Amino acid sequence: VDGRYSTEDIFRGAGANFDDVFSDLFGRRGGRTTGGFDSIFQNLFGGRAQGFGGFGGQRGSDLLHETFVSLEDVLHGKRMELDLQKNVDCPDCNGSGCFPGTSKIKCLDCGGQGQVRISRNMGFSTFVTVQPCGKCGGRGMMIEKPCKKCRSGKVKGTKHISFELPAGIDNGDYVISGEGESVLDGVSGDLIIRVNVQPHPKFKRDGRDIFFDAQISMMDASLGKNLEVPTLDGFSKITVESGSQPNTITKLKGKGLPGRGFRGRGDQYVRLVVNIPKKLSKDQKDLLKELQDSFN
Repeated sequence: VDGRYSTEDIFRGAGANFDDVFSDLFGRRGGRTTGGFDSIFQNLFGGRAQGFGGFGGQRGSDLLHETFVSLEDVLHGKRMELDLQKNVDCPDCNGSGCFPGTSKIKCLDCGGQGQVRISRNMGFSTFVTVQPCGKCGGRGMMIEKPCKKCRSGKVKGTKHISFELPAGIDNGDYVISGEGESVLDGVSGDLIIRVNVQPHPKFKRDGRDIFFDAQISMMDASLGKNLEVPTLDGFSKITVESGSQPNTITKLKGKGLPGRGFRGRGDQYVRLVVNIPKKLSKDQKDLLKELQDSFN
């Protein structure tokens, strides 16, 4: 710069003060740039750093819909029908944004390319950069005569969509691409489905497995019994062996839930909860006393 620094000085720093180099290049002290890389980019090229291929393409915002599902829905899947309040194509201009009977014209500043080349002289070098066209916003086309109804190609309306929540779904967010807000000449946002699995009145869930507490009497636990227990898809029979202890667990294989990425279903576990009577008649107490004496 001005003959004071050679290329070797600039890249090696030999005998050169980098604050002076930055000051000569960018018109300010090197140690006092406040915007990081973007500030340097702006000084060099006259704009903020842009991602490659990002000219013109605006993206619509995402939409969020929260839904609640049961364990039965997790087992079988669920068909969803939604009426979304969102931007839809204007009926007058069919989403073009142009007055009926007219169409978009090519931007004269960029020749329809959506980008322009900017040359900047920096010392003995010339930097050539490509930037979005400021006149057409990087689109390459312009609306000469806007639609009177919308002026943007979009109006507020309702769109009906249907989709399937798959079996094995869990709590979390699921994305339906392109069903968010739409923008003129841009990319539509996404629809985010936030799934909440509701607690079940009978079953507890742990991943793909479910748990059920079967209430039995003290006599059934002692003498044994064939017992019918509910499952998510009907009923199954289990055998309570004589002398079963409280909290004995029986597994019903394949009676749990499916899981995404897994084959088959999980299991259902049935826990025996033995109910001890709180009040007994005199005759009942005598019988239990007699039973107790028989064990001695």
